[in-house]
Amino acid sequence: MIQQLPTRFSPYSLKSVRIQVLDINGTTVLQASGFLVSHHGSMWLVTNDHVVSGFNFESRRPRERDRIWLDWAENGSSRPNRIRVHLPTPDAEAPEALFEELSPARIDMDLYDASKNELWKSVKSPPTNGSLLADVVGIEIPKEEQERLPLADYCYFWNGEHPYFEVTDRVWVVGYPASVGKHVPTTPIWTSGSVASEPEIGLDSRFFIDSRTRPGQSGSPVIVHRQSRYLDEAGGLGEELPEKAILLGVYSGRTDEKSDIGSVWKTSVLSRIFNA
Repeated sequence: MIQQLPTRFSPYSLKSVRIQVLDINGTTVLQASGFLVSHHGSMWLVTNDHVVSGFNFESRRPRERDRIWLDWAENGSSRPNRIRVHLPTPDAEAPEALFEELSPARIDMDLYDASKNELWKSVKSPPTNGSLLADVVGIEIPKEEQERLPLADYCYFWNGEHPYFEVTDRVWVVGYPASVGKHVPTTPIWTSGSVASEPEIGLDSRFFIDSRTRPGQSGSPVIVHRQSRYLDEAGGLGEELPEKAILLGVYSGRTDEKSDIGSVWKTSVLSRIFNA
């Protein structure tokens, strides 16, 4: 699908997708972020549970700003039932317009089956109907969509490894803040931050970062990133190191609206989802 990337365009900007959650009329009720992961032959969309369910992870109540879910929970109106995934479009010549007009490369998926059962996988205890243990979900990409769209360039290829990192390490949250969407509608925003909590301390599978993120970035991949560089050795010979990123986890939003501390779920959560 991607013939040639613009000069100085990072291939990792292709690996974050923009998400719209739709109601039964096809109206967008929420915008968020996500990313595609290829794991042992299967391909998944990864985002937050609160994006697809509408419920806050801790309280299990709809957030006040998400009126559509409040209406569903309190008044019995129809819940949002579909998700639309837009692939990035690295087109420097694209005119200013709505995102839907710029990105024909998109995937629509149902959130519920005919019996109203969830079509996403999450981490629960016990695995089938217990309490939710992480604000992360995976939705397997249908085979027909994988055949229709060459998705390899848009995927993180993840073999189940859990990378080592430390407090103060620099990280990037690569997603789609709603406030910037009208200006850069077809490629993600890279928000920098640092690991703010000791990664191995805590009772669940997450850590915290210090980063000025905003609504819409929920579900973004959190990565460490190295630019392409050339190492010069004595005598003029050297080695080129390619650009590289390592997936650390899934961004889940700030701890509260006044804080710049954000929650990130580790990749260990993905293992439990993909192998359930």
